[in-house]
Amino acid sequence: MHGLKNAKRSLGCLIAMGIAQIIFGIVSRRMVLMKWPCLCAGLLLLALATTASAAETLLDKATEHSCTIPRSVATTRPDPEGIPTKVAVGIYMIDVTGVDDVRQSFTADFYCNLRWHDARLSAEALGNFLAECRPRLAEIWHPQVGIINQRNLKKYFEDIVQVDDKGNVIYRQRFYGDLSSPVDLRNFPFDNQVLPINVASFRYGPDQVAFVIDEHRTGRVETFSVAGWSVELGEAQVTTEHFAPQDRSLSCLNHQLVAQRHVGFYMWKILVPLTLIVFMAGSVFWIDPTELGPQIAVATASVFTLIAFLFSLGYLLPRVSYLTRVDQFVLGSTLLVFAAFGEAIQTSKLARGGNRSLSRTIDRWARVIYPVLFAVVALASLWL
Repeated sequence: MHGLKNAKRSLGCLIAMGIAQIIFGIVSRRMVLMKWPCLCAGLLLLALATTASAAETLLDKATEHSCTIPRSVATTRPDPEGIPTKVAVGIYMIDVTGVDDVRQSFTADFYCNLRWHDARLSAEALGNFLAECRPRLAEIWHPQVGIINQRNLKKYFEDIVQVDDKGNVIYRQRFYGDLSSPVDLRNFPFDNQVLPINVASFRYGPDQVAFVIDEHRTGRVETFSVAGWSVELGEAQVTTEHFAPQDRSLSCLNHQLVAQRHVGFYMWKILVPLTLIVFMAGSVFWIDPTELGPQIAVATASVFTLIAFLFSLGYLLPRVSYLTRVDQFVLGSTLLVFAAFGEAIQTSKLARGGNRSLSRTIDRWARVIYPVLFAVVALASLWL
């Protein structure tokens, strides 16, 4: 291919030089000694250019013929029936830019490398080399590989393969976009999630195509740009999946990423403010029951603060039908705040009825029981 480009450059130079010599010979009418040599040199260069052009045309035809692949290579597997074709799959992660709990998806940028052997494409079988050619994927047999859990992946490169003189085929493609990822948020925000990239052959079953993990082409860059998560490479597994729409088994390779959520954001945005609201409500136990106004004011302010805070959590908490760990903590804290409000009303009622000693005793016990109950709620919801 590089020889063709150099030949075309040389041909252009010959033509330009020939035309320049002829023009110079015509213009040099007064310089008789220079006129005829220039004309002859120009005509010679043009003759050489014509000969080079004809040679280039023949070379183009020869190259085009050398890149021709028999059609049977594109329609049949390279291995006989009963022997599956081994396809090495390598996934190299370039970046993970986001994890969406609500849509249950993640956004990734990665390379997919496929390698297999097709002896029919070797130099010995074809009688020529394909190393300088750029055959398209559709011109040869390939395992019809796709990403099962892709949503809107975008391809960066053309579907072109590389073939060496031994018939080893390499297909490389770079993908960027969203992939579906079912999440389990019961341990939110202390959860780890598995982000899969499920590669499958949509046409061939395990008896025809056997995936193997390409360790040399599987890996990742040092850091990802995703915020709020630490993402590491997980295990890659070769499996067989039943594809219900076609009622058949597919050869699959499941490449996994393990994402661990950063807790710090939710600690400062949810857990710490809610803890302060709970202890704000518990301060009513330190106010004398005879002081009805201050007791009710503090208890009511705590309830209103809690309600406003719960409204603000709408964009932070995942919308799932089951209770996550943080949901359990919020629910337990809410019950404690309303329990403190109810205790303040009851002790004030007892004090106004003349039973001040009992109301103060209840407050003293509440000062101990209330933080113990909060500790139980925190341990049961966040750690156990």
